[in-house]
Amino acid sequence: MNYEKQAETKLTRAKIKVLLKNPFLGTLVMYLTPEPRRSVKKADTDGEKFYYNPQWIDGLTEDETAAVICHTVLHCALGHLWRRSFRNPHRWNKACDYVVNLILEAEGYPISPGLVVNKLYQNKSAEEVYSLLSTGENDGRGAASSPGGSGGGENADQNTGRDNEQENPETALDQHQHWEDKLHQRNFASGAVERLWKERAARALQSARSRGDLPGALERAVGELLRPEKDWRQILAEFLTKIKSDYSWLPPDRRLVYYNILVPDLGREEERLEEVVVAVDSSGSVNNKQLQKFLSEVRGIINSFSTITGHLVFCDSKIQSWHRLRDFNEVIPRGGGGSYTKPVFEEINKRKIKPSALIYFTDGITVYPTFEPSYPVLWLLTKEHSRPPWGRKAVFDSLLMDRE
Repeated sequence: MNYEKQAETKLTRAKIKVLLKNPFLGTLVMYLTPEPRRSVKKADTDGEKFYYNPQWIDGLTEDETAAVICHTVLHCALGHLWRRSFRNPHRWNKACDYVVNLILEAEGYPISPGLVVNKLYQNKSAEEVYSLLSTGENDGRGAASSPGGSGGGENADQNTGRDNEQENPETALDQHQHWEDKLHQRNFASGAVERLWKERAARALQSARSRGDLPGALERAVGELLRPEKDWRQILAEFLTKIKSDYSWLPPDRRLVYYNILVPDLGREEERLEEVVVAVDSSGSVNNKQLQKFLSEVRGIINSFSTITGHLVFCDSKIQSWHRLRDFNEVIPRGGGGSYTKPVFEEINKRKIKPSALIYFTDGITVYPTFEPSYPVLWLLTKEHSRPPWGRKAVFDSLLMDRE
């Protein structure tokens, strides 16, 4: 029996082993059709097939082969192939591998020495890990890194959270090259493959839940991805009305007719919304249509809460201007540079402001601070964004953004 046949047999046995050990993953791996390719160094996927080098697979144990298959299919189930958007591909690949390898480690699959594994990223999404890798910061809760490549290859220091800069592609389980090749194909760009995998993951998730054999790490990672987003208007309304808890539903708050949402009345003591900081991302990645939408919503907030007080700030990579919120109509936005949210939080501290809340309008193509302040924060994001590592978030309807 040559190594091609041995690899094929090993893959079949490994898939059966996964199905018996973890029915959720076992169901999903059956969707990827195995295809041997000598041009693939180790393994890869395009969301439809599992490409593998038969000689490399032949050199693995069955457990290691099972780990490779699960690693590859988790990229599909978690949407890593189509969620990269504007992000640096090498750093995105590495962030995705951090997420997947931690899940596999929690499930008891063998993780070869040298693969990217860092427990500081436990229970975080690929967007959150990417953001932490992008900051170059490390305050004990996040990790810093230089851009990587091929989705892995650094030996992560478990104690400091920092990654070695030297990439070693020999330690990556898969190449992610077919992700790039597939991105511009019609069925991929239209979201057809994404929808298909969401349906598959949802069915597998429901089946595993009904049997009670869905592990916690997978429950969190996949369940959150499939959970439907609340309408951003509802989130904004809830956020503003819940800054203070003393309110009544009788009568409902008429001030929020602007949002066409029934919310509780804060009562006559409207000063409860003092010291609200509203930040607007005025960086170069925010186009004029998006900026006008941000400003329209700021106006809506001011009109909805007639005595709201606080601050309005425009920031790209630094603070461009700072105003009283009530002076909104006299403000001319400035910016156009890079994007960094940390200066807003630093300026709040510098001015010794104790905000009741911060509302940050941004396209999310930015670097977030790793620390979380003591006051509540709401990120209002455009559809293509890097996920904030903390705080509440709401996403603008892309169709609505197009109409504005």
